[in-house]
Amino acid sequence: MYNKELYNKLKQTNISKDATKTRERVKAVWMSLDKQQKQEVFNISDLKKATLERTCRLGNISAILATALAEISRVDPYYLAAQTDMKQEDIPDSTIESFLIDHGYKNVISETQSMYYRPEYPEDYLNIHSISDKSPEHFNFPSEAGSSAFFNQVATNILSSLNDDDKSALESMSEDDMLYLLKAINLRARFNEDAKSTIVLLKKILIG
Repeated sequence: MYNKELYNKLKQTNISKDATKTRERVKAVWMSLDKQQKQEVFNISDLKKATLERTCRLGNISAILATALAEISRVDPYYLAAQTDMKQEDIPDSTIESFLIDHGYKNVISETQSMYYRPEYPEDYLNIHSISDKSPEHFNFPSEAGSSAFFNQVATNILSSLNDDDKSALESMSEDDMLYLLKAINLRARFNEDAKSTIVLLKKILIG
């Protein structure tokens, strides 16, 4: 999921190609969302309810609203902006990315760093603390037999470096929040070598 740093750089100018189509399509998509999803649209974009109401009334839509609705509803943003009449659902992140690039936000995507928690800890906690200087294929992971113990020790060391507030925040993180973070890191990995290393490390931890 895109972070607010990116959303703050999106313009609020109208990009709809047909106000009538956009008005009806946004209304339909909005009605299909549950209460939590509707609130999430506002949370990720920082838009106000009045903006959504104006779109449903006048049929104008900005890149911000189209992107936020697409991220939450998974409906094609091109369809919402009446730039296509083909309604695609369950779209991949690449469709939203292409939409933003087509509207001139390629540099914004490249420059925007995904926000995710990265605890600080002494360098000697990890034998791979220089991981960001290496490409994924150069990782020197422990043998299969010892990898679980290795990562358990890493997790213990990191946990011991956190204060109570940080521990509480991480422990209360929901599965949805974790999925959003993974999506954000995965997107960042397309443009950032350090993020690619992070993705490989996460995959290694998950598979053991």
